[in-house]
Amino acid sequence: MQVQRPRLMPFRVVHDQIGRGYGHATPAALAACEAAAQHGITLEPTYTGKAMAGLLADAESGLLDGKRVLFVNTYAGK
Repeated sequence: MQVQRPRLMPFRVVHDQIGRGYGHATPAALAACEAAAQHGITLEPTYTGKAMAGLLADAESGLLDGKRVLFVNTYAGK
């Protein structure tokens, strides 16, 4: 019996949301946190906000058109 291997999904690493670096919020990250909060999702601007900012930028550019996207929110929050 031959086992079928799962198909590997491509991923990319982008660096355009880093801003000044760790611990420094970017305007895009703050905007992403605010947008997520309107949907009951809590993000923080250091990691998850910057990740969501990147996802929103990709969506706005059309890069995600016709694709399924999974955003894993790792923020444990208070």
